[in-house]
Amino acid sequence: MKLNVRLILDSLNYPIDHIIGNPDKQMDIYDVYPFVPDHACTQGCILYVATWDKVRNVEVLPKYLICIGGGSAAKKLFEKHSAEGVVLHEESDVLLLQLEIQEIFTRYNTIERELLNALIENMPTHTILNACAMFLKCHVALYSADYSLLGYSDNFMPGENESMWQDTLKANKSVMTHFPRDKVHALPSKNNDLPKSTFLDIDNIPNHISIGFDYGYSRVATIVFCEIKKPISEHHQWLVDYIADILHPMIMERYNTFLDIRNFFRTSVSAALRYLTIDSTFLQNNLVRLGWEKNDYYQIVLVKLPAALQNVSHLLYNYEDVFAGSYSDCIALYHEIYILILLHGNACDQLTRHTATLRKQLVMDKGVCSIGMRFCDFTEIKMQYDLANIPFRISTKPRRINYYSDYMTTHLIYELSSCFPIRATCHHVAIRIEEYDIANGTNFLLTLETYLMNNKSLMAASEKLFIHRSTLTYRLKCIEKIVPMNLDDPCQRFHILLSCVALRILDKSENDLSPKSSGSHNDASKHA
Repeated sequence: MKLNVRLILDSLNYPIDHIIGNPDKQMDIYDVYPFVPDHACTQGCILYVATWDKVRNVEVLPKYLICIGGGSAAKKLFEKHSAEGVVLHEESDVLLLQLEIQEIFTRYNTIERELLNALIENMPTHTILNACAMFLKCHVALYSADYSLLGYSDNFMPGENESMWQDTLKANKSVMTHFPRDKVHALPSKNNDLPKSTFLDIDNIPNHISIGFDYGYSRVATIVFCEIKKPISEHHQWLVDYIADILHPMIMERYNTFLDIRNFFRTSVSAALRYLTIDSTFLQNNLVRLGWEKNDYYQIVLVKLPAALQNVSHLLYNYEDVFAGSYSDCIALYHEIYILILLHGNACDQLTRHTATLRKQLVMDKGVCSIGMRFCDFTEIKMQYDLANIPFRISTKPRRINYYSDYMTTHLIYELSSCFPIRATCHHVAIRIEEYDIANGTNFLLTLETYLMNNKSLMAASEKLFIHRSTLTYRLKCIEKIVPMNLDDPCQRFHILLSCVALRILDKSENDLSPKSSGSHNDASKHA
């Protein structure tokens, strides 16, 4: 990240003769190099380090320079070349100085990377504020437009004797009524030479730097950096501005109440799908706006359209309109190559009522869809999205309407087989029957699977296999002759059933992945 001269000097302990130019200007220095005469050391965003004897006779000085020695003569040379920087006492060691400055850049880059990682991973607000606190080594608090406490850092917490902070915690709202709100809520400066943040130097309270996050002319939130141990002052304002620029997308995504509620929630769902974790406070606040709760029932419908129709804006609302009868419990958004329809509460119960309309729209658009499982924890949305995507991943010819539950067994077997040899765990009865089928062209393995899947009901199994009961009875007797088995033992029966399913799936070609005897979604064939 970039720094300015003042921030670098903050971390150095060298005797200074002169400071030339404005060390508190915008941060635009990103590295330190040694100054080498007769080389083009003029990169504008580099801080160069040299001894007086190296620079006294050069024709051009770099924009930023730290000169060791030279005193007033060095100062005049800086001013002649419009250079900015610092003149140090002659006893300073140039190599040690350069190494220390490099360590300063490394430290700030590490802190910046930790903040960016926290944002990328969608960490809770207090974790993100902990990363912010490390820049200035001070306490950080985030407030809403009405100064309610949205979050604060655990790092550099004010002590128990800080009564104002303790009262803020108790009220969950700032009690600093003597804060100059006109400054705190001032519109950002449009002068690029001035920082947007505000330095607050008020009697009887620690120094603060605050900056607001605005949507148009409306305040969304304010972040406040509070001096605890290490002093903070005006020259830290550019650093606070930089931190605020990094935080701005997260603040808008989590706390902007001025956006249309449904559009805002679409953004929130997109954020939840991008990251592994979800901030619980952010989640609760956004769900409440729609009247939803974290532990309500949810279900995902993924619509996949031809490439030419992907991201066509009106189609999003066409598919949301499919569930118009459950408008308050349904929201649609684009995510990756899909239209994602998130059903909530009653909309999950009414899904089958809308299947015909959904099919009609899919036929019109030449699309297909996949319906995920119902789940009851919104924080699982990323995982449930991945599961709803499975039919598209493992089938080259998905049906018009697919249910993950119809592919679940196949998915689980494939996942397990990638970890260890599934066939080795199969019951010997299933193995022997499979071998007999291969040798004789019979289909006894599917017969046994269907019989067990239907709780040993001859009537139900024969209907499923489209054969007469007597034919099923004959096949079962043949199976008994191939290999004896004890189907009265529930553990043996369960093991044999799982083995039949596993062997069938492992032997199926990718073009015939949809299980027809899984027993889940009996109406799936009607909707296919």
